[in-house]
Amino acid sequence: MSELIVNENLNFNLNYTYTSTYDGAEQDDPNKNASYTNAQMVRVPRNIINLKTNFKIPGYKNLDFNLNSKWSDVARDYGNGNRTFNDEVLDDYFVNDLNMNFKLNDKYNMFLNITNLLDEKYETTRDYSQLGRSFNFGLRNNF
Repeated sequence: MSELIVNENLNFNLNYTYTSTYDGAEQDDPNKNASYTNAQMVRVPRNIINLKTNFKIPGYKNLDFNLNSKWSDVARDYGNGNRTFNDEVLDDYFVNDLNMNFKLNDKYNMFLNITNLLDEKYETTRDYSQLGRSFNFGLRNNF
């Protein structure tokens, strides 16, 4: 993980994950899945990059913004044609989430979260789309 603090109003956090897995239950039996040469486990992308950008508007110290950007590499999954399980590839995706937080006082914060800001269409499991853009807002009490 890396952090870059540009100034009191802007900073970045970068995270990269490389995952090398081996699915021995399938790959140890070549007759079961001989066509797939990569032994990566299903639904586990090899590369993931996360970037969190935190910024504040000068003069508004109680207002805080976070933009979370995530890129996920392609991943292996099973196809389900005629109840046979053939290997398929899930596409890579890039998704952004925006979080806004306004501190009212020492006890209360108002927030607005926009998940999948750009309404990206993507799957983490074959034939099961992830949610499109969604909004959450509310008031938090700090004890």
